[in-house]
Order: sequence, then C-alpha cells, then structure tokens
Amino acid sequence: MSRWLAVEQRRFQREDQRLRKLKQRRDAITSDPNEEESAFVAARATDGDPDRSHAEEAAVTAMEGDNDTWSKTEAEIETRLTLGFVQFRRDFPDPDTDILPTRFGNRIRAFENYPTTVYGADAVSLWFSLGAVMPKEFQEAIDNSRANVDFLVNMIYILVGFSVLADIRLCYVVVTKDLTAITFAQTYWVLIVACLVLPVAVRLTYCFSLTAIDTWGDFVKASFDLYLPALATQMGYEVPKSIEGRREFWIAVSQQTAFHVPLDPQRWASVDAMPEKGATAELAP
Repeated sequence: MSRWLAVEQRRFQREDQRLRKLKQRRDAITSDPNEEESAFVAARATDGDPDRSHAEEAAVTAMEGDNDTWSKTEAEIETRLTLGFVQFRRDFPDPDTDILPTRFGNRIRAFENYPTTVYGADAVSLWFSLGAVMPKEFQEAIDNSRANVDFLVNMIYILVGFSVLADIRLCYVVVTKDLTAITFAQTYWVLIVACLVLPVAVRLTYCFSLTAIDTWGDFVKASFDLYLPALATQMGYEVPKSIEGRREFWIAVSQQTAFHVPLDPQRWASVDAMPEKGATAELAP
C-alpha cells in the first residue's frame, strides 16, 4: 500500500510539474515576444482594415490557436489534478502513517481522520456524543449507508467461502472419480463454472463495497461539518472563531471524552443560555 501511495504522489508531482512548465512557457512568450508575436500584435492593430495582409491574418490565427491550446491544456491539467487529489484523499488517510494494507481499510480510515485533520476532533471519541445532537433522519441515513457496506462485506465472505468449497470439491472429484459417469460429468462442469465465476463475483463485490464506503464516509464527514457546533452548544461552550482556537477546543473536548481530562471553564467561553429542549441548535460551523 505504501508503494501505491508513492505511485500516486509521483503522478501528482508529474502533473504539477507539467502545469508549471506550461505556465512558464506562456509567461516567457508573453514577456519576450518573438517575431511571430510581433506580427500578431501588428495584425491586431489593423483589425477591421480590409488591406490587412494574409501574413498578418495567418499570424493572428496561429497565435489565437496557440493561446486557446495553452488555455485548454492548462485547464485540463488543473482539472485532472483537482479530481485526482479528491480521489487521493478518499483512497488514503492523512497522515501517511495511518495507511493500512488494503484499499477497504484505507478508505474507512480516510474519513475517520477527516474531523481530526479539519477540526482537531477525534471521530471515535466524539461519535456517540455527536449522535446525541444529530436529527433522527440523519442518523438513519448514516445507518443505511453503513448497512450497505456491511451487506457487501458479508457477501464477500460468503462468496469466498463458496469459492473455497468449490475448489476443494473440484479437486476431490478430479482426484477420486468415485461418481458415476453422468453424475461425474454434471458435477465436474458445475464445479468448474463455480470456480471461475465465484472469484469474479468476489472482486466485483469488493469494488462495489469501495463505492459504498465513499457514500458512508460522505455522511460521516457531513455530520461533523454540520453538528459539531451543536455539540459544543449542548455542552455549554461557544466554538472559538479562529481556526487554531477551534482545533485546540475540539482537541480538549476529545481528550476529555477519551482520557477523562476535564475542560478548563476559564479558558473556553460558555454560552449565555442553554437552548431549551426541542429548540433547534445553531448548526453553522
């Protein structure tokens, strides 16, 4: 898995270097025009003149085509870099020291580390507390997305089990041949088909489970984005306005939950009044 991470990092570096070289080339031509660009400038100055020469028109067309090509290439590289980095953050956790051996585990670890990376909040320690302030409908959506992942994981185990049994049975039938000719032929071909199809089904189910993890992870990340301020309000504190202050606050809350280290009430501002039961808490992060 570390090798895959290194490959992805090198690919992003190559795309970034290509984009930088493209921009440098464009800036160099803009700051130091050559003869073709001089013709382009002269042609631009005579726009609308019916006596403009064909050479000037050719220069205009060539330079406009080059500019369009550079713009499209630059936009294409930036798009690929953006989409690639989004997928990279889905596939691998941050920091790199938390990388696991499988893509399945890395995708789960990636969204588990999201609240720590963004807010300083530990997802495992605060999950049950966060669930107390989430609406029932949102909790059901998270449970349903996780149920899809659990179902696919169970299917993988079942298919792997049937695949192993089919392999063992096929080896037994081929070696012993203790069945009648008709039964042997029927069993033989059924087992061959099962040995070929079941591993493919396992692979496809595994790929589907990775997609289901993305949906589950999006719900988990959204729960921290939307309801962490509501949790702070329910605890009687105001969320600090600065990014660093917010991170320090949620680190302190996580330590209180995990290590039983109480918050210092003198350090963190408290809300003026607790929201009444049934009132809608402030949800903006």
